[in-house]
Amino acid sequence: MKYKLFGKHPGKNKFNKYLFNLLRTFRLFLWGMGKKIDLSVTHGSRSGILASKLLGVPAVIMFDYEHMESFLFKSLSKYMLATDYL
Repeated sequence: MKYKLFGKHPGKNKFNKYLFNLLRTFRLFLWGMGKKIDLSVTHGSRSGILASKLLGVPAVIMFDYEHMESFLFKSLSKYMLATDYL
C-alpha cells in the first residue's frame, strides 16, 4: 500500500504537540488542494479533521479512547464511528 507520511510524533512537550499539529494540518491541506477527495476517514487525527474542514471535505472520525477530548471531533466531523455501536 502506498502512503505519504506527514510529520512525526512530537514527544511529550505540549508546545511541540500544538506546533506539530498545526504544521501537519498545513501539510495535509497543501497535499489535498486540487485533489478530488470525496471523504476523509481518520482515526483520532486532529490534524486530519482540521485539514478536512479547511478543504471542505466531509469527514468520518473514529476513536476508541473514552477519555479523550472529543469537542473538536464532534464539532468538525460530519460522521462519527464509535466502537460502542459496532
